[in-house]
Order: sequence, then C-alpha cells, then structure tokens
Amino acid sequence: MATRALTTPNVLRWAREAAGYAPSSAARKVGVREDILLAAERGDHFLTLRQAELAAAAYGRSLALLMSPEPPAELSVDAKYRRLRGAPRPPWSPELIKLEREIRDQQDTTVDLWAALGESPPWHEAMRRLQLPRLPEATYLAHILGLEPYALRSSDPRNIWHSRRAVVRAAEWAGVLVIRCPVPDSGVRGFVLPHADVPAIYVNSAEDPRAQAFTVMHEFAHLLLDVADERRDDEERWCDEYAGTVLMPEPEFAESFGVGQGRSIESIAQDFGVTPGAAATRAAQLGLLGWSQARDILGRSFSGPTAKGGNGNQRKVARLSPTFTDLVLAAADSSAVTLATASRLLRTKVEDFAKLRAFADRELLDR
Repeated sequence: MATRALTTPNVLRWAREAAGYAPSSAARKVGVREDILLAAERGDHFLTLRQAELAAAAYGRSLALLMSPEPPAELSVDAKYRRLRGAPRPPWSPELIKLEREIRDQQDTTVDLWAALGESPPWHEAMRRLQLPRLPEATYLAHILGLEPYALRSSDPRNIWHSRRAVVRAAEWAGVLVIRCPVPDSGVRGFVLPHADVPAIYVNSAEDPRAQAFTVMHEFAHLLLDVADERRDDEERWCDEYAGTVLMPEPEFAESFGVGQGRSIESIAQDFGVTPGAAATRAAQLGLLGWSQARDILGRSFSGPTAKGGNGNQRKVARLSPTFTDLVLAAADSSAVTLATASRLLRTKVEDFAKLRAFADRELLDR
C-alpha cells in the first residue's frame, strides 16, 4: 500500500491557487484525476507521498510547506504587480508566478553570496557614480555604462547578439541581475524587480536579441525612476524614450540617418544594434521621419538571421544571470558554499557541475 502524505488541505489548495493553476491543470501535473485533487484539498482524501512531491514541485514549494498547519503570509499576484515596474497585468501564468518568486529568492541569495565572499553588492557604488537618486541624463548614463554607439555596433551585420551582450554586461556591471528566459504570457517583454541591494531585470528571451537589448535599457529606466521615487503617468513612453536616447544618441543617430541617399532603416538600425522598428521610432521622435512612415515600418517584418535558443548551459546561465552564476562559482572555489549547495543554486546535478563551470569560465571571462 502506498504511503500517504499528511498534507494540510487548505495549504494544498492555497499552494495551487498561489501558483496560478486551475484544478484540472494541477491534477495533470500531480498525475491524479481532478476530483481526487479537489478531495485532497477538502480533506476527504490524502495524496500518496509521490503525488504530494509532484504537487510541491509543480507549485514551486517544499513538501514540508504543504504539511504545515497554515499557509505562509505572502503577497497576492495583484499586490506583487503593484510593486513591480513594467510587469504585465494579472492574471499571470503559473510559469511567470514561479519565475517572479524564484527571482526574489535569488536576489536575497545574491546578497548572502556577496557577504560570504566578503564583498558588498556593486549596486550602491553604481548608484553613487550615476548620481542617484537624481535622475541621470541619458548621455551620462551611456558614458558611465560604456554604451557608446561603437560598443553596440558589430562589424558583422549578421551578429544580432552583440548589442544584447553589451547591454546585459553593462547592467550587470552596475549590480543588476539580468534574467532571461521565455514565458507564455502574451506581450511580456520584461519588467524590473526593485531591491535595496540587488535589483533585477527580467527579459523575455523569446524576443529578438536586439529587442532584448532595448528592453534591458527600458527596464533600467524603470529602475532609475524607482530609486528616484518618481512616478509618471506616461512612464512607459518615458522609459522608451530614455532607452532610445541611451542606445541611439541624437548626434550620432542624426549623422547615421543623414549619410547617403536612400539608406535603408535596417542599415541604420545595424549602426546601433537595435531593431528597425526601434530605429524608426527614434527617427520619428527626432523629427527625421514622419510618424506615419515610422508606423508603417513598425508594421513590417524584416528578414534576417534567426536567433537560436542556445545550448542547455547557455539557457541556464541566462535564466540565473551571469553575475549570479559567477558568484556561486566563486563561493564554491573559496569553500564559502559546498559543491552540493553550489549545484543546487545553479540548478544542475553535482555530476554536471564541472561542465557548467567549464562553460562559464569560457563565456563569463570577458563579462
């Protein structure tokens, strides 16, 4: 006879609802009929130990929590939405709910890792150099972060990843974790998760890499507003314009736009590592192009190199952020954490740790 798990009915239901699962979807994850799961949530049935473990994994909780007498005090999705900048309106998918919680935990863990290594999170020094809480001029921000146009431009027009790498590196230099992975929620490009010591930016990795670069800077603008404790009715538009000014400064952009007759918008966009749509919008903002022309360009599709998802280690580092990966490896090297703990933090098996380390040593060398 299978061992039964003594889960607490109201906690089991709370965990499912907090994870964003309907009973039917959750039942499939747990491997039981919907009526069996609902009976367990009422206290009329006990799941097997294996089923309870599957439920805990699906909901992103520990098995011990499902057995606790009461659910923990935790913000609702609506409350979390109000605290985030640029986040999509609820309802959120289970994947996005879990991701937001994972990033929050990761921010706190990053603080602990910096402390274990005897160092301070670099965000405070970055705020000082950026002269926050006063909002820095976009050109000054670009200078401090090393995001002048030449740093965003690739000599190979087929390289659509160069600007993303440069912008992610700049944001992480400032102490911001940049987490990239796909979510099924429609229209989600990114959002920022403020934190006193380790702010984080989420970016949807399903987007064009050049669009991801723009999104990182757009969300960085949200972060600046948060630190400045400033709210704007037109915040999304303001962040778009700020990001556009950082990545496409007026003098250089106007010069690029004016060089040669009949130059394509794709060619101009390549000069700044952005999408043709972003270049068209910037041109309209500067009066170099009519808004009707810009909207026409935004409505067109452009053929070009296809972005690939990368291998397993690339996706893992993107989801964890380069800085977090680097910190865990450094903590393991200094024996601040055990190999088992480092593997858990990097979501990899102990036997695969060496492979991830070898990949990170290559990829993070010039981060």
